Amino acid sequence: MESRKAILAIETGLCTVEAVIYSPDMTMIATGGVSECLKEFIKIWDAKTGKLITNLKEHTWKVNCLAWTVDGNTLIYGSWDDSIMMWNTTTWQRIHVLTGHTSSVCGIAISPNDPIIASTCWDNTARLWNLESGLPIGSPLQHSRDMICVSFSTAGKLLATSC
Repeated sequence: MESRKAILAIETGLCTVEAVIYSPDMTMIATGGVSECLKEFIKIWDAKTGKLITNLKEHTWKVNCLAWTVDGNTLIYGSWDDSIMMWNTTTWQRIHVLTGHTSSVCGIAISPNDPIIASTCWDNTARLWNLESGLPIGSPLQHSRDMICVSFSTAGKLLATSC
């Protein structure tokens, strides 16, 4: 950050890039968005060379948010198609599809201490999910407006959301 010079530029081929995240070991970069042909939503890049590693095409609409587990074994993302997908980053096989939101999933956060995922959505809810099983934890947290962002506290005991 001190030099303020770009060290890598990646032409993603996406019309819009809505989310970008480094893998925890800094070897990969995931980008999420939508392509003109509406067939490409998540691309994984080599963080050193910028070469494409894989293209995950299971979503049916734009990807809004990305999260990587601390161990780097799972990539999680939310989409305008109302779903959240979890992928094994060793095999690039889908692990779970989390369903329950009824509108665009806008935010994803992973608890630093527990196997819990939090998601926010334009359906005025935040939801908690078990990271290992992909199943919901309790009822949705209701709000009076569309929920956009989500974050766990450092200790993982508090959840902040925005609308």
